[in-house]
Amino acid sequence: AAKLLADAGADVVVIEPPAGEPLRRRGLCAASFDEAGDGLLYRALRAGQRALALDLDDAPGRAALLALYA
Repeated sequence: AAKLLADAGADVVVIEPPAGEPLRRRGLCAASFDEAGDGLLYRALRAGQRALALDLDDAPGRAALLALYA
């Protein structure tokens, strides 16, 4: 859904856990990763989107999420 919204021109911000999205580290072979270490599938699905790592288990992370909602 986020990919479709981004393709339609929406400003999509994906909230990731502090360790990053596990999909970033999935790939078929070493050639399917870019210089940042992101896998091809991650890049394809997250094209046009911004990512923000937040720890929603602590107060500052939850406050940042609520600020985004506002």
